[in-house]
Order: sequence, then C-alpha cells, then structure tokens
Amino acid sequence: MRWRAPAGATRWKRGLASVRARSAADDEEARRVWTPVGRPVVEAAAAFGAGDRARAAQLLDPVMPLMTAIGGSDAQDDLFRQTYLRSLQAAGRYVDAAAYAARMTGAKTRTPLDRVLAG
Repeated sequence: MRWRAPAGATRWKRGLASVRARSAADDEEARRVWTPVGRPVVEAAAAFGAGDRARAAQLLDPVMPLMTAIGGSDAQDDLFRQTYLRSLQAAGRYVDAAAYAARMTGAKTRTPLDRVLAG
C-alpha cells in the first residue's frame, strides 16, 4: 500500500508558505507580530499536529512570553499554553514542563484539568 499525504496536507503547506511570506514583509505589523511571534506559533502548531512535539516545544520556547502580542481570546492563549506544556512533556523535558505548569497555575488552586495537564 502506498503512503498518501493526509487530507488537507497541501492546504497546510500553502498556509505555512503564506505565513512565511507575511512574516518576511517589510511593514510594521510583520516586524512587530508576524516575524517574532506569528510565524513560530503557526509553525509550532503544524509541528504539533504532525506529531513532532519536540520541534513544537523548540519553536514555542522563545515566544511563549510574547503570546498575547498576537491577540486573540484568553481561550486561544490557553490553548497555546496547553500545547506548549504537552509539547514539553512529549519531548521528555519534564523539569521544564513542571516549571511551566507551576507558572501557568500560579497561586491559584489547581483544577482537575490543571492536575491532569501537569502530569
């Protein structure tokens, strides 16, 4: 049986190419948002979806403190936080994951979801 790319893989490739082109533009938005945060976040999401969690964590490492710069809702920010945490865990970076989980939950009482995500 021959391997075939999953449905939508071509769309992902076109989308990544579009994001790369946008981040290379010579304008204020590209310099402020797309290049430092937007492109790594989109590439990390693609890596995570493809099962390359170590690459996703590597791409998200420098941008997590800047995540709110790209806008979006608290729920969207939380989705990226959870993706980063799961990427750290899957990459075997357990000390980093535990430290990040502690920073995510801060002084609040951990919810059942917080406890599951923290491993």
